[in-house]
Amino acid sequence: MDNFWGGKNDLTAALGFEKDGITTILFRKKLDATEPADHSIEEDLMHVIFAQGQEPGRYVHVPESGVETPQASQKDFYKPDELKYHGHRNQRGVASINFFEEKKDVMPAGAGATSDSAQNTDCGGLWKVPKGCSPENNTCEYSAKWELIPRKDEIRFTITTSNTDTWTGIAFSNNERMSQTDAILGWVDKTGRPFLMDTWINGYSQPFLDSNQNIYNTSGRIVDGVTTLSFSRKRDTNDPKDLAFTDDHCLYMMFPVKGGAFNSVNKKIKKHEVLPVVSTERVCIKSCGNDEVYDYVTTTESPGLGYT
Repeated sequence: MDNFWGGKNDLTAALGFEKDGITTILFRKKLDATEPADHSIEEDLMHVIFAQGQEPGRYVHVPESGVETPQASQKDFYKPDELKYHGHRNQRGVASINFFEEKKDVMPAGAGATSDSAQNTDCGGLWKVPKGCSPENNTCEYSAKWELIPRKDEIRFTITTSNTDTWTGIAFSNNERMSQTDAILGWVDKTGRPFLMDTWINGYSQPFLDSNQNIYNTSGRIVDGVTTLSFSRKRDTNDPKDLAFTDDHCLYMMFPVKGGAFNSVNKKIKKHEVLPVVSTERVCIKSCGNDEVYDYVTTTESPGLGYT
């Protein structure tokens, strides 16, 4: 506690709550530090450290500690709501943040360098990470490209990721939050078979498979250690579980730089390993005069494809 170092608890506000298995803590503090146990928030890059505690029975020690051995005398060493060692891997991380800058996407530790801004026009766009990478040369950890095909009023999406053992995709939202999000997720399994699914995310639970799968012309492959997924969908599918891009309505895009594990048999997925990045502004995909001829094979959209 700060008073151990001659200071005091000088937070000006704090609250916390738990919902859908997620703990959220918010607090407020003065920018200028007057206590020996505080740092001032300065208009400069600051070294920010973050960590989370270990869940009982889900230890993250490298190498494994005595708690993981069958001979451990105290199996419940880590108890709920107890302040103890955070562990390794994704349990901790660092970031360089200037809190005075305008709103920017901050990449959590392990997600790579800061990304380029979304390169976007009404006809299409590109988002990629790390900065300066090239999707064509397979140097991006993640990239998302979208292009409008006006004569069909459909959008062609191409996603790449170097994290071939995790799912990937892209999502669309009206409010920058994970809840009420339209997401297209997928992967390529070890046999080379691609799988994509049209889903809806209600909260922090598993995505729900849409009864109407409004994606088509799907393809996927792994080449040179990079997974590439492609699909097409209408700008407006008239599906209540899909969000629409129209000439007067734009959406935020979410980019899962590193997804989670997937089971190619039962199609279940685990939580993303890195928090998805949300576009800083709404992305518009409007009618435009782009009449280029694309070289992929087109297939007829199936009106009856669906899942219960």
